[in-house]
Amino acid sequence: MKYVKEIFAHYDKRFIRIYQAYNPEIAEQAVKLQNFGENFSLNRMT
Repeated sequence: MKYVKEIFAHYDKRFIRIYQAYNPEIAEQAVKLQNFGENFSLNRMT
């Protein structure tokens, strides 16, 4: 599988909203728990 690196954002005069993609394991756990679980780490954010 080829991965494409893209940044999705929305902005106006007041804010910038950036959309972050996560690997399937983190995403599935977040949807299930409605919160980030043990596989998510703020130390890995860029």
